[in-house]
Amino acid sequence: MFQSIAWFTRNPAVANLLALLLLVAGFLAIPQTRQETLPNLPLDRIGVVAKFPGAAPEVVEQTLCSPLETALYTIEGISNIRSESREGVCSITVDVVEGYVSSKVRDEMAVRVENLNNLPQDAADPEVAEAVLRNRVARLLVVADARPRALHQIAWQLRDHLLDHPAIAEVRLEGLPAREIALEVTRESLHRYDLTFDAIAQSIHDNLGRTSGGLLRRESANSLILAGETPSKPEDYRDLTVRRSDDGERLALGDFAYVRDGFSRDAMAAWLNGRPAVALDVYRIGNQDVVETAEAVQDFVASANLPDGIDLVLWSDDSDQYRERSGLLWKNALQGLVLLVLLLAVFFGWRLSGWVALGIPVAMIGACTVLPLTGFSFNTISLFAFILVLGIVVDDAVIVGESVDEQARRTGPGHAAVLKGVQ
Repeated sequence: MFQSIAWFTRNPAVANLLALLLLVAGFLAIPQTRQETLPNLPLDRIGVVAKFPGAAPEVVEQTLCSPLETALYTIEGISNIRSESREGVCSITVDVVEGYVSSKVRDEMAVRVENLNNLPQDAADPEVAEAVLRNRVARLLVVADARPRALHQIAWQLRDHLLDHPAIAEVRLEGLPAREIALEVTRESLHRYDLTFDAIAQSIHDNLGRTSGGLLRRESANSLILAGETPSKPEDYRDLTVRRSDDGERLALGDFAYVRDGFSRDAMAAWLNGRPAVALDVYRIGNQDVVETAEAVQDFVASANLPDGIDLVLWSDDSDQYRERSGLLWKNALQGLVLLVLLLAVFFGWRLSGWVALGIPVAMIGACTVLPLTGFSFNTISLFAFILVLGIVVDDAVIVGESVDEQARRTGPGHAAVLKGVQ
């Protein structure tokens, strides 16, 4: 380090040119650097999801979870295999041992899963993905004095409009009860057509494989069969063939069952000033810029043309935290620069204070050059690090400047005084 400083003192033109290049490169790199509230942090956790529509939890456990666990158990670098069997879905989560690269472990898991040949033919191909902590950018509230069905339609329409913007890639709905299609069958109809609930559930599964076998409810003389968490249109059920006689006579579900398209009995989860509301959560994914995404959401809210009685409220903007931290950085940098120039000018003169103060923007802006090259971003963590380093840079600038000035007073100005002062 000392040899390089000595070389630059003998070649000041090169030092000035390097400082200029760092400033130019930094200013060019700043617009290319991604901005985000918090980075998308890998959790050293990998998930496997396999779907088997209509299968009971016990069947899912035996035919999906057990073979997948056996295939993954011997992979080096994983621990704590956890599986959950639900109706039609098997979810497996594994932790990556410290010191192993998650992406390599994920690739090995994907190969093992792809080579499995003992999974049910009706099951979808398992999906292997690395768990990543995603960050919400903003939350919108759709407020309306309407029933859940109307509020659901309005929220989905607004979601589709939001996704039309290139800066918005993911929007999730929160606060609505789960949508469901209920099949209401009277006991008289069951006896008249000689049917059972198991036979009806099996017909639904055979004809609409993406629905579940059904959940049975009883209310007075009626029974309800719930058809899955992601139901189809009601017409898909009314036209469904339950039985066909030898002479070709067809018995459709709509001939004896009432199909009701609605929502579960869970209460609304979001309210605003006593009015039912639905939350639209906007997330940043991949290399999206948090400021650009937030501005797109703000423009959407400002330009939204909604019917009377429907309000769209920007409830929270998580990019404000990033803006505040960014503003604090530039404010501290400016204050430190001004105080440094004034302090050094009082004791050492304007020439020395100017050259020392120039090192602050060169160091800070020059450091921004490597951010887009290494994949790092401006976020609340990196900005806080910049603020801490800014204090160190200012402190070192004052100490080095004072030391060089002291040596120049003792031995006279020149290269020797500079080298002696920085030691």
